[in-house]
Amino acid sequence: MSTSPPEPRAVCLGESMIVLVPDEAGPLEHSRVFHRSAGGAESNVAGTLAGLGVTTSWVSRLGADGFGRYVLTDIAARGVDVSGVELDPLRPTGLYVKERDTSTGRTGPGSVAVGVEHGGGQADRPGDGSVVEGHGAAGIGAGIGAAAGAGAEVGDVVGSPRRGTDTATTGRATVDPADGVLGEDTPRPATEDAGEGRRERGCPGAAGPGDVSRRRMHYYRTGSAASAMAPELLDGDRRHALFAAADLVHVTGITAGISDSAAELLFTLLRRPRAGTLISFDLNWRPILWHDRDPSTLARLCALADIVLLGADEAEAVFGTADPERLRDLLPEPRTVLVKDDAHEAVALDRDGTRTTVAALRVDVVDPVGAGDGFAAGYLAATLRGMTPQRCLRLGHLCAALALTVQDDHAPPPDPATVETLLTCTDQEWLRVRVGADGIRTPS
Repeated sequence: MSTSPPEPRAVCLGESMIVLVPDEAGPLEHSRVFHRSAGGAESNVAGTLAGLGVTTSWVSRLGADGFGRYVLTDIAARGVDVSGVELDPLRPTGLYVKERDTSTGRTGPGSVAVGVEHGGGQADRPGDGSVVEGHGAAGIGAGIGAAAGAGAEVGDVVGSPRRGTDTATTGRATVDPADGVLGEDTPRPATEDAGEGRRERGCPGAAGPGDVSRRRMHYYRTGSAASAMAPELLDGDRRHALFAAADLVHVTGITAGISDSAAELLFTLLRRPRAGTLISFDLNWRPILWHDRDPSTLARLCALADIVLLGADEAEAVFGTADPERLRDLLPEPRTVLVKDDAHEAVALDRDGTRTTVAALRVDVVDPVGAGDGFAAGYLAATLRGMTPQRCLRLGHLCAALALTVQDDHAPPPDPATVETLLTCTDQEWLRVRVGADGIRTPS
């Protein structure tokens, strides 16, 4: 009597934040109404994995505040297990605000809107009792006291207020740990020029006719609960059980950049013995997080992973090349190195020399943020189910394309019938598919 294989299980570890998007384009000082959602690279991947049928948990830290409770509820509503999330009564939940600039002109084939980051920078130094995260090149910003105790489960709060500590500085505003109220005692973050900003990796298609607004990302994560992530987050029976049962653990370079203790957490996790557990690492290069730190940390984390996902432009910035074969030579340890060339193609190079290339889908872009996370989720879901490299890349492109068509950082997953159609179509049919906010248009 044959039995079906058990459903794959995944754990994603990393920061998630509140996302605020103004209803209208223009300077934030003129914006009156904002749409609220939750976003973060690893939780975006977790939500899409869950939507694709993979049993998925998300592990992180959030503030024990209203925003933290919202993020927890939102991610759980996507079908993700959040029992491994720790709540912090001192540090707030981070947030970022998207600013839409209507001055951006029409985008042509192969182009996407550029996102500019604010925030990040200096990290906490283990043992010095402080969390300091600079904003921009000037490294402005201050944190609060030493990391609160670890080991609490969802619904618990950890740590206790330090004597003389009344507020946690979060960029331009302060958050009272008692109630999360924003105040005016605010250092102003420096900005990062658009030329130094982030172009979303793995955007899998050309923008269609029409205007796509330029996005500026204003991050307020100084002293956040997630920035205090440390190896102790791995302690506790519940989180230990989650990682022990996982077929896949997914992390990104953002976690390594938000604080030294969070980077130490990743090294501790990736160096643990793992019997049959795949480790995937998405580089997710954010220049503002590394302006005063050694980016070789990212290369060392890549070497500890089984699957490494790289955007071509971020690979150029970190490794000095965007050539897939050269990157494969520079990263001999991973089983697979995957290079995404924005709107053109994705290339997977396996350790045995196999090279698989799949062209990107054509997409009418609404917002580029989150496309790389969608790609990672689709690719990893297919990998967990033992699909061919071509089908893994196709599902990655499809999930990324859908993320490009919504204002939020994540999109509902494709339905099974659409997945089956697009994974089994011919190469010629694949190239004629177009994805937009009104749906997926396939050749008749």
